[in-house]
Amino acid sequence: MPSFTAVATTVTYDVDVEGADPINLRHYSTAPTYFRPARASVMFRGADLVRVVLTGPNVKKDGTDGSNVHDKSWGSFDIDKAPDWVQQLVNDMTQAASETANRGPF
Repeated sequence: MPSFTAVATTVTYDVDVEGADPINLRHYSTAPTYFRPARASVMFRGADLVRVVLTGPNVKKDGTDGSNVHDKSWGSFDIDKAPDWVQQLVNDMTQAASETANRGPF
């Protein structure tokens, strides 16, 4: 029988998002494309942030949700460019990720 040794624990938290302001997908264009975040996936390896992905429908010119789904992501290297509420979400989840990593997978 082989033996196993855990070398890393990866934890992903998926949370629903309500009431967030629309996010511009294009920072370089004169014709912005916005989407309304509806879900956030926050991935940690141990207690270290790996990635945050926001997903949600596009916002039409009249302000209603469209049928296309978009996402935007940030990694540990550029999380400071994410909206303040995303950074706070990551800070709030870091402790839980650390506790999960310390428990180990087995």
